[in-house]
Amino acid sequence: MRTVADPACGTGTLLLAAARRWSEPEAGSDLRPLGLLGNDGDPVLSSIADARLILEAGQQALVSVTAMDSLRDTFRPPSEPVDVVLCNPPANERDWGHTELATDRRWTYGQPPRTESELAWVQHVVSMLDEGKGPGVTGHGGVAVVLLPPGVAARRAGRRIRAGLLRAGVIRAVVALPAGAAPPYGIGLHLWVLVAPAPRSQDSVVLVDTSDCRHTPSTVSASRLPAIDWDAIGDRILNALQGGEGPGSVSVPVTDLLGEETDLTPARHAAAAGPTRPVDLRRLWTRYEKGLLATQDAGRSLRELSAVQGTVSLGTVSVAELERAKALSILSGVALPEETVRRGDVPDDGVGLVTGIVAIGPEEQQWIDRAAAEQADQDSLFPLTSFGDVVVVATAHGFDAWVETAAPRALGHHVYRLRVDPERLDPWFLAACLRERSNARRAGTHASNTSRVDVRRLHALRLPLEEQQAYGQVHRKLVEMEKALAELGGVGRELSDGLSALLATGRLEYR
Repeated sequence: MRTVADPACGTGTLLLAAARRWSEPEAGSDLRPLGLLGNDGDPVLSSIADARLILEAGQQALVSVTAMDSLRDTFRPPSEPVDVVLCNPPANERDWGHTELATDRRWTYGQPPRTESELAWVQHVVSMLDEGKGPGVTGHGGVAVVLLPPGVAARRAGRRIRAGLLRAGVIRAVVALPAGAAPPYGIGLHLWVLVAPAPRSQDSVVLVDTSDCRHTPSTVSASRLPAIDWDAIGDRILNALQGGEGPGSVSVPVTDLLGEETDLTPARHAAAAGPTRPVDLRRLWTRYEKGLLATQDAGRSLRELSAVQGTVSLGTVSVAELERAKALSILSGVALPEETVRRGDVPDDGVGLVTGIVAIGPEEQQWIDRAAAEQADQDSLFPLTSFGDVVVVATAHGFDAWVETAAPRALGHHVYRLRVDPERLDPWFLAACLRERSNARRAGTHASNTSRVDVRRLHALRLPLEEQQAYGQVHRKLVEMEKALAELGGVGRELSDGLSALLATGRLEYR
């Protein structure tokens, strides 16, 4: 049996991922029975985890979820050796049981200070691993992957324990993720890959920095950051663990890490990117010049526009009035179940998902199964977009409106689809009116804990269709200019970073 455990399982998300990963037989081998073990100190969360695992994995796995504090409750090793531990433990805890657990036998590598609760969890996880007596996943024992704050790799209070883990060969790798990969989204968290201690410990530790693994998003606004490139992250980690060399990864001898600081922060040891070569500079300058030309072309026709002198008095009409007049229809997105949402590049059999958090945090591509999405659209469970629909993100801090050109896509919570009657409304004109920031402020509501925008209270100018279309053409050109400026800004940052790196290493010269 392959046994997977999570000693701080919450609602069981990591165990569900394990069930999906190992529910099918691996190539060239038979399907092994799967055991899922979970603990959580909150009885409500543990009950939810138990129900989710039984509903989704109960047919293929033996499920056991217990409501208990994995650190404080009397430690009992699992009756069966654990092959894999996946854990996102609580961080920055002070009341984790430091005093009453002072003599606990799990602290093989040192008693964790009160401020280092994460290292208590690390040692607890290591104590659960199969030491190689059974057929572990790695072939020589158990393996664990733990999500930790970046400070755990460098804080002085934990130096002695980190050194003990290194000497025992427990730390296999430390991976720095990009900010936004997991909550809290404002910092780049670390993944620690741990293995059971072996008689002959490893000589080196793999350190991987993936903080630069981001896409250039297809749609960019001032409030959006590039999307996380999960494929690049996976490729870089696997290549490093398999002994490959490349930018952002390095294998560091254990003796080099055992020093005054014992700092395991990947960025301090691994260069995030290879040195800029002359051919790279030439390509960047070519892209920069093309970007300048595209920006100039996009703005050339807009230079002829000017502001009208004096006050212009034009009537407006609300979206609610347009809906009542059947000039448009409104459908709202829904919060989709987490297990139906996938992350990464959208495949051919998938449909992209637009969520309300895309506009206020790092943009990450999300998608759902195309066949299921189309059926749900037919059953009116949630809407799919079509080319020419106006999409509105109605959160106050991430408010935006645009004409859909990447259809079909599914819409998440606080995202609305406005489908216009083309004989009465021009979608580009409508989007131009709706996205204006003062319009959103007037339509804002604070009736709940989350500030949002009431789409039906947004206003548009009351104009004949011919004038709408003329204004819509201008808006198209504005969108093109925004896109060109965003792409030029991205190339400019790459060029500036490359030149700065060459300057800092004394590798710049005049031709």
